[in-house]
Amino acid sequence: MSLVILALGFPVALLLERAREVDLSITIPFFLIVIWSAIRLSFAAAKVLAAMPQIVFYLFCYIWLGLAPLLQVQQGGGPLPYYLDGSEYRAAGLLVVFGIAIYEFSLNATAPNSFRSIAPRAPRPPRAPRDRGFYLLVSLVIVVAIFMIATVGGVSALWTSRQEFSAGVYGGGEDKALGAITSSVLIAPPFVALSALIYRGQRDEGRLLYSAAIVALLVLNILINNPISQGRFWFTTVWGVVGIIVIMRLRVNPWWLPVAFVTATLVVFPNADVFRYAGSSFSNFKLEPAGEQLVDKGDFDSIQQIALGIRYAADAGFGLGQQSVSTLFFFVPRSIWPDKAIDTGSVLANYVGFGNANLSAPLWIEGYMDGGLVLTAVFFAGLGLVHKALRHQNQLTFGAAIFSFYQLVILRGSLLASMATGAVVLAMYLLMTATSNPRSGLPARTRGLGEREKSRDPLE
Repeated sequence: MSLVILALGFPVALLLERAREVDLSITIPFFLIVIWSAIRLSFAAAKVLAAMPQIVFYLFCYIWLGLAPLLQVQQGGGPLPYYLDGSEYRAAGLLVVFGIAIYEFSLNATAPNSFRSIAPRAPRPPRAPRDRGFYLLVSLVIVVAIFMIATVGGVSALWTSRQEFSAGVYGGGEDKALGAITSSVLIAPPFVALSALIYRGQRDEGRLLYSAAIVALLVLNILINNPISQGRFWFTTVWGVVGIIVIMRLRVNPWWLPVAFVTATLVVFPNADVFRYAGSSFSNFKLEPAGEQLVDKGDFDSIQQIALGIRYAADAGFGLGQQSVSTLFFFVPRSIWPDKAIDTGSVLANYVGFGNANLSAPLWIEGYMDGGLVLTAVFFAGLGLVHKALRHQNQLTFGAAIFSFYQLVILRGSLLASMATGAVVLAMYLLMTATSNPRSGLPARTRGLGEREKSRDPLE
């Protein structure tokens, strides 16, 4: 049923919303993306939690690189005010198909028998929230969060519009490295700590301490990671991760999640930016049809940016790794490194003279502009390997839960802009987890998440 809904229901309904003749030679790559993503989302429904990183990846492909481009080509233009011809859209679609193919090969390929026989290795046990010192780390997160709230202007600053909050944290200068790090230290640690605490469950510490920690971290996340001052991709990351961990703890099979994710993204996500700008209020809210949003709203500029990036590379040549090096060393201020690259989305905005530099740069075009098809292949082979490493039988590992939704920020880009928060999330993940019990292959002392045994966890 989900395959029919995703492969036929949504595309047909949206295309008929504003019916118009379509050039099939341009739309074939996007039909392929929609159909393949629908197949992968539907077949993952049987083990949806264990496959969560793949589900979120194909959610992005399905909507941002499948449905949205189909409608934009049908209507003769997208949300950004520059012209792209059919051949450029087709090239962008083929680049997306190329990246997906490399990802699939990397995710599913196995080593040749000759290599596996030389060095057979047991699967590495996943990392899980630690026992020793866990509540000391939680206490430290709470203290640092309170300090960071005071640093950015208090609770009132957290509930201003995203525009006002960003101006206060980042300032008006070109060098935004310090602002990005400040914002990341504010928003990421409470999120990872709350996720780890729910995943870990109550153990020997007792109900009172566990409940107090849950309440404190929940309040901090509501204050800090709210939909008013924070971007929707980050808000989706935080509460999407918390949501799937809670679903896992409830021991249900949420086979309906892929269709629910698509429906929420089409209906809720594009209409949820009512507080984005200063002076906004609920009185500004107006529910727009999904088809209009996919064509007209800047959230869905991904395929235009990919097509524009291909044009940019043809004019200016490939970056030969400059953007990637700047991304790796994102923390170096421009006062020290004047030639540090700017966000790829801003590069493309400057290229066409577009005033709004806050544009996406999907991972496909990040790789292509910096190193052609070779670097694009490297990026998606790497993504496939990350997904493979996070996969552990039929279990949602903590690493998979955290990465699954944060990859939306990476996939949409710009990659450089995602690095500060990603680095803090990774550091917190490593700090708050430890290698699982190698004999069980499941988190030490919490094997009840995969097999029942005596535990003080009230969910057992």
